[in-house]
Amino acid sequence: MKILPVDIDDLVLVLDSNGMEFHLDLETGEIRLRPEDDLDEEFEQLLERQPQRFLYIEPVSSRDGFRIMEDFVREKVDDPRASDSLVRALEDRKPFRSFKDRLFDYPEIREEWFRYHDERLRQLALEWLA
Repeated sequence: MKILPVDIDDLVLVLDSNGMEFHLDLETGEIRLRPEDDLDEEFEQLLERQPQRFLYIEPVSSRDGFRIMEDFVREKVDDPRASDSLVRALEDRKPFRSFKDRLFDYPEIREEWFRYHDERLRQLALEWLA
């Protein structure tokens, strides 16, 4: 089995980037962006000639992203007022935006959220690589 030098931090960013298409080069370990509006002709030809060389990287689904927010509130938020506010944010019409906006009211919890979110994405990246 070939071991690829994949940059885990880059993979974490890619998993969290909806709306863009990324591929892992199974020969080099490089993560390649496939732009929608400015095609890279060289990459497109390579992808067409050697499709087995590239593995599409599926970003984290909105369902999984929502679950991460729910888990954070349940596992890490001890302040009842903050917990209630964040739960209500998740029930809003735009829960992702509302959740992030409500976190500004709780700076320490917001910092904990970033650490928690990054760690969960790192775990997902490692699972994806496995």
